[in-house]
Amino acid sequence: MTPPAWRFLRPLASSTGKNTRSHRPKCRVVFAGRHFQAGLASTHALLQAHGRPQSADIELIHAPSRKELMEAAPKADVALPFMEHFDKEFIRAAQRLRLIQQFGVGLERVDIDEATAHGIAVSNVPAVGSGNAESTAEHAIMLAMMLLRHVPTDLPRRFEAGELGGLPLPRTLYGKNVTVVGYGSVGSTLCRYLISL
Repeated sequence: MTPPAWRFLRPLASSTGKNTRSHRPKCRVVFAGRHFQAGLASTHALLQAHGRPQSADIELIHAPSRKELMEAAPKADVALPFMEHFDKEFIRAAQRLRLIQQFGVGLERVDIDEATAHGIAVSNVPAVGSGNAESTAEHAIMLAMMLLRHVPTDLPRRFEAGELGGLPLPRTLYGKNVTVVGYGSVGSTLCRYLISL
């Protein structure tokens, strides 16, 4: 099989077809869907912090619906799927697309074979070392502790009644058996945290 001609190796094309000082190519980055808008906000903030606000050479496009995503596809150079499905239809419509960059770990909704066949690189953020697995494991521990202590139901009632001490007796994860389903990046990090409790 012949390796794909990776699109990211080609220079960006300007909308006029000329790459001169007066016609600089613009990199259009599409943020798909309505989930995880912290990704769009943090990208804006990073560009601002590095003196590169949205300008003549960088354009951030939010495509919250499938219709808007398909409208943005032909002009996208980079696309972030978040929870959206990047299927054959989207990939074939995205003639300029060079990179699909997942803001997190999961690529299950990206047709990687189709992207590769079109020379589009696909990447994600590793779970371990990026804070992803660690924060998810910590969140799981927090939820378990909240359930053990009946925080969603008992704590508000106790505050209202002025019952602020002693009862019910504290419940802890210490000494408990915990079942972790899956031993990937998050599951193994969670187990490491639980063992240290």
